[in-house]
Amino acid sequence: RQRSVHREPVDIVKIAIGFGFFSSAFVLLALGEWFAGADQLEALWPVTFHLILAIGFLYVGPIMMSLISRAAPSHINGMMVSAYYLSIFLGGILSGWLGRFYEVLTPGNFWLLHAGITACGLATLLVIRRPLERVIQHSASP
Repeated sequence: RQRSVHREPVDIVKIAIGFGFFSSAFVLLALGEWFAGADQLEALWPVTFHLILAIGFLYVGPIMMSLISRAAPSHINGMMVSAYYLSIFLGGILSGWLGRFYEVLTPGNFWLLHAGITACGLATLLVIRRPLERVIQHSASP
């Protein structure tokens, strides 16, 4: 749809949009915890949370795979795709480690911690956007 109205962002911005969806989903879940209480959370909150996360993944996952496939030199392309999947694995381990804070923090603050982490990723991506685009463009050109 964005391409049809000539407003399609570059790949790095698409990934940043995905991070924005991730962060928004965590904020939404924190709001649900605060408004409804952890023991009375209605099903609409986590369902909406997962819907927003899925939209965010559509902006991150396929775009990252495409970006890696285009930008990585052909002799290490497979290794770079594997590194992408390894980063997802390491993120899962980090997420499990963060799970120990669920009982220490209030549920709302726990989800805000996740929102803050993804917002930091978003901010970092936006800060290094221009140099990263130059590197990608340079490596993708023959």
